Amino acid sequence: MSAAVILFSSCKTDEPVTGITLDEASISVAVDETATLTATILPKDADGTVTWASQDATIASVNNGVVTGVKVGTTRIVASCGSFSATCSVTVTATSGNIGDASLEGSNYYLILLDEVSAQKISDKIVGDYRIDDNQTNLYIWSTGDTYAAGSCVGPNSFGEVTDWLSLVVQNVGWSGFGINCAKLTELDKLATVTDNPDGYYFHIAIKSQQTGKSHRFYMNGTGDANGGFVLGSATFVDNNKSYVPYADFTTDGEWNYFDIPMSVLVNEGLKYRTGNTAALNVFCGLSGGTSGTTLDVDAVFIYKK
Repeated sequence: MSAAVILFSSCKTDEPVTGITLDEASISVAVDETATLTATILPKDADGTVTWASQDATIASVNNGVVTGVKVGTTRIVASCGSFSATCSVTVTATSGNIGDASLEGSNYYLILLDEVSAQKISDKIVGDYRIDDNQTNLYIWSTGDTYAAGSCVGPNSFGEVTDWLSLVVQNVGWSGFGINCAKLTELDKLATVTDNPDGYYFHIAIKSQQTGKSHRFYMNGTGDANGGFVLGSATFVDNNKSYVPYADFTTDGEWNYFDIPMSVLVNEGLKYRTGNTAALNVFCGLSGGTSGTTLDVDAVFIYKK
């Protein structure tokens, strides 16, 4: 157990402490957001010291009752006074919602999928560019090109621009797979900065769907096949007999959902880039299972620093 400890006293009487309570039994907080818990020592005139602790500070930390979401998951916050304690269950969710244009207000951008109008808005902050150019960076549909077919881009993209995004439809082959393969070795070298020190970096992605119960697995291929990724959707994703729990779900109303996923999530799964790359790598890959007709619509895929 790791704990963030703070002290406060209620110096009123010498009456012994008989218990402690929290104002909430359970809370939900998004990654990098906060919620405040209040502890009450019983009886109200008792003199006692409160100690705060998180059962898993890698998921949520606590400081003087202020709970901060660190990564998606569940844990408990414990408030103690002497031999008495009270707990609050904490669920940490992904950062998502209406963050479309706000994701263009950061720095240090590494672009994978982004329309040209939006890219021009951050042109002076682009560090690496891995967008498809049909030359050194290409989109590959795996298994002789028949696991996905092209989908339809209807309406504006996630930034409101009337342009295409990555739209794919699973074919009847039992599985699916794509990769954006980049042979620009000096550009790949730049990603080492991100995986060496992922603090403050986020993987941004927009996704939309009208299909319920679907999940998609996304990942990056690092140097030496050091891969890392995440799942978006409502169901556990199984690939090669390995199960991946969803990082977050998305709505199925046909509207764009936006996610900022800490790069530490990918690094903790094994993603690692190094300088001196000598071979092309898939900077973005996707799997959508093997159900024919499953659609995948993603846009605005990039890494940036907040």
